[in-house]
Order: sequence, then structure tokens, then C-alpha cells
Amino acid sequence: MAQKPAVPAEGEGSETRARILDAAERVFGDQGFAAASIGEIAEAAGVNRALIYYYFKDKRDLYRSVIQAGLDALSGILDEVRADTASARDKLADFVSRSYALFTSSRAMVRIIHREVMGVGEKMDLPLGEYILRNFAKLERIIRDGIRDGEFRQVDPRLAARSLLGMLNIFITEPFVTGEAFSPRRVVKHTVELFCRGVAR
Repeated sequence: MAQKPAVPAEGEGSETRARILDAAERVFGDQGFAAASIGEIAEAAGVNRALIYYYFKDKRDLYRSVIQAGLDALSGILDEVRADTASARDKLADFVSRSYALFTSSRAMVRIIHREVMGVGEKMDLPLGEYILRNFAKLERIIRDGIRDGEFRQVDPRLAARSLLGMLNIFITEPFVTGEAFSPRRVVKHTVELFCRGVAR
């Protein structure tokens, strides 16, 4: 009979699960879903295989959870930025800074999400479109607030939100294509200034 994993002590469960997700992100990012194995992920996380199955039903469930964690992290940044009482410009600067930091520190996550978005991933039937549209909507609200408060001129918030994310996306993905990466401070300053000058009154 297969040995069941020991139930983690109280307080250790979330830390162990996070460690597994972090290791899975790196392995899936480097190898893709098909080539990655639970054994490799367990070794990278410093746990036994059985413990992974304590937290996740199977490899597909783990893969989906990795993507979910990345999307939730970005959504969380937007929620916190929107709740701030700062100006719309400062909110956009905070969003650009924090989201750029998130993805430049998670290169594997960038690979995974781009594979899924471009349709060359494992097609896990995740509602990626819904997540992306929800995040667009949160960013659009910040821009609408800036228009309402007179910080920004009358622009289409839907197009403006996509333009800002498009500007940021090229800096996030360029290291994979050209190997060149700019300093976070330089990217944030350039992106926010260029965008805000375009929508400023």
C-alpha cells in the first residue's frame, strides 16, 4: 500500500504549498508542461512526490494552480493600486513599477502565460480571456478617474489601458528575444512619462 504523506503541521501548510508552486513554476517555465515531471518538481521543492499529491490532484491541477497564482498576483496589484488615494498618474506609476517587478522576478511565469495566451501551451481551459479583460477593466477605471479629475484629457480608456500594457509588455518580453534588459527604474520612468504625456491635458 502506498504511504500517505504526513499532514503538515498547522502553519506549515501554506508555506509548503507556496514552495511547491514556486518550484513548479520554474520547472514548467523551463521545460513546458509535457516534459516536466512531478519527480523533478518535488526535488526542486525539497519535498517528496506524495506531498505534492496532498495539495494537488495531479500535474494538470498543479500547472493550472501555477498559472492561477500568477494571474492572481497581477490582479492583486491592481486592486491595491486602485484602492490608494494617490493621483491617477501616481497610481499608474505604482502599477507599472510593481507589475514590472513581479514579472521580471518571475521569468518562468512570463514563459508559461505567453505560451497559453499564444495557444502553444497545454490549453488547460483556464478563463485567461476573462482574467485579462478583468485586469483591463481595473486599469481602465484608473484612467477614467484621471479623466474625471482633470489629470488626463478625453481619451478612450479601453484603448489607453491596452496601450499602457503593450508598452510594458515589450520590456518584460524583450530579454527572451534580444537578451537585453533595462533597469526597472529606467523602464518605469520612461513608460509612465511617455504614456502620461500622451494622455495629459
